[in-house]
This record gives sequence, structure tokens and C-alpha cells, in this order.
Amino acid sequence: MKKTYLTASGFKKLEEELKLLTQKEDRLTRKIEEVSQPEEAGDDALVTQLKDERDVVLEKIRKIKEALDTAQIITKTNSTQVNLGSEVTIQVKSAQQTLTIVGDIEADPAKNYISDLSPLGQALLGKKKGEEIDVDAPVGKITYKILKIS
Repeated sequence: MKKTYLTASGFKKLEEELKLLTQKEDRLTRKIEEVSQPEEAGDDALVTQLKDERDVVLEKIRKIKEALDTAQIITKTNSTQVNLGSEVTIQVKSAQQTLTIVGDIEADPAKNYISDLSPLGQALLGKKKGEEIDVDAPVGKITYKILKIS
């Protein structure tokens, strides 16, 4: 089975999310039971909507359980080259940005957590401070310089 790489905080967040989703699934199941009318032959629209919502929640629960079951916690990283869990400061043109390289399930670009499977994440892995990398993007090739790894 494929390992899921997580930071310690990412593991805790998934555990918390699993707890909340399990509670939501329980509420949805109770609501379905309340509004279902077994004497009627077909489901009404509300029951169908609730079942669809519960199915989405159950799929999220399945994915999180799988991730937690196969989790490998990212430990202290080597700060001489970019690895999973590394915090990397990069420069593109005159702008600087600090990113954290994480496993795919933990990625959140809005918080500068980028997946090791993303084009930028893949290009950064194994590189050292001072190196430049080129990444193909929809706007064309972008060159990044690695300023700091921690």
C-alpha cells in the first residue's frame, strides 16, 4: 500500500477532520431516518439530497482513514537539500516566497503548503541552496532560485 507522507501537525489536523466528519455523518444518518417515510415507495427530494451529502462525507472519511492508516510522519529534514517537510524560500524575479513541501493530502497552496507531486514541488526536491530551477507553467517557463532551506 502506498505511504501517505504527513507532517505531525498535518496528521493531527486529519484526525480532527475525521472526528468532525464522523459526527456529521452520524447527524446526516439520523436526519435521513427522521425524514424518511418507509410507507412511501420512492424517496423524496430531501432524503435523496441528504443521502447524496452523506455519500460525499463517507468518501472523505474513507480517504482520511486510508491516509492515516498509511501515514508516515515526516521527521526532521536535512537542511542542505529540499526534502518533504522542508521550508524553502525561493525567489522568482524580484519577489521572494517561503513554501513548505508536504505530501499531496496536506497540500494547501493558499497557506504556501505545496505538494511534493506538484510541478514546483517535484522540481525543488533534492535541490540545494543557491540552485536555480525551471518549471513549466501555463504562462511559460518560470525560473526559481533557492535562497534558503530550513
